[in-house]
Amino acid sequence: MNSLCIDARMLRCGGIGTYLQQIIPRIEGFSLTLIVHSKDVLQWSQYKTIVCDAPIYSIREQWDLWREIGSYDLFWSPHFNIPLLPIRAKRRVVTIHDLYHLAHTRELGLVERAYAKWVIRKAIKDADRVITDSEFSRGEIKRYLAVEEKIRVIPLGVEIVELEDIDLPEKFVLFVGNNKKHKNLVSLVRAMKDRKEKLIVVGKEAGGRRAENIEGDVIWMRDVSTGVLATLYSRAQVTVIPSYYEGFGLVGLEAMAYGCPVVASNRASLPEVYGDAAIYIDPDDVVSTQNGMTRAIENREALVVKGFSRAKLFNWDMTAKRHCEVFQEICNLPISTTGS
Repeated sequence: MNSLCIDARMLRCGGIGTYLQQIIPRIEGFSLTLIVHSKDVLQWSQYKTIVCDAPIYSIREQWDLWREIGSYDLFWSPHFNIPLLPIRAKRRVVTIHDLYHLAHTRELGLVERAYAKWVIRKAIKDADRVITDSEFSRGEIKRYLAVEEKIRVIPLGVEIVELEDIDLPEKFVLFVGNNKKHKNLVSLVRAMKDRKEKLIVVGKEAGGRRAENIEGDVIWMRDVSTGVLATLYSRAQVTVIPSYYEGFGLVGLEAMAYGCPVVASNRASLPEVYGDAAIYIDPDDVVSTQNGMTRAIENREALVVKGFSRAKLFNWDMTAKRHCEVFQEICNLPISTTGS
């Protein structure tokens, strides 16, 4: 059986954490070793684990990865923070969810911009295969890095979990994500002015960033459980994704799976992922967002039916199966010395 080492240190990190939590238990045909933080060892005790508590994007991280990654058949990094030093694994695969760090460089500091550009280029150069979430992201990789032959597009999945009881306003609009500029939360807050619904914002960075350019009647929720998030989706009037840039847009599919109408930006990967099951808006136009929410609420029944059908097209079993196929494909390649 081929051996696979996975950098799983981002298990608690938003979308990438969900990705890892869903894929890892579904991997078949490989002997797994996970690189994890010490706080996650017990959760993954059924696998061999390597403890690495070094901060993401740190010098120490690079030293620890170089030292700990042994002679595995394959090493998988689910994010572009790859080992920069040579490692002993025979082959590599990296997941590049999006190219936000290259497409929105003006939002980054000079050092962060240079680091991201260099590391993403190296990640793709050293990898035997590159997995990404959408055709949009494939196009972005080709556009910015002139790479195409290594890329495999594998959409993400949706999981249904049991709802948890929670006291909520009778009518509310839901936003799930952080307050980074490209998420465009500030525009949604403006669009909520004079509306009767409350706005609930869910995200790990919500509390820390909530005072930044955000003024309005907002309910902030951090680190909610999957059951609470499911309840929020199921009871929201509408879920709004006003982003300028998304590599996939899992939030909207999750909302659809729980019967919530979706209003989404007409940018990036969102129309590709949501098809005709969402109301689309111009993220630069507050009136467009206001009208989109009104239309979604008025056409709730039809959108819910379309949303259920759309969400069923995306499931984690198929996502994991296709990952395993890529992993097996790589293991059958001639051994390359690139990056080692």
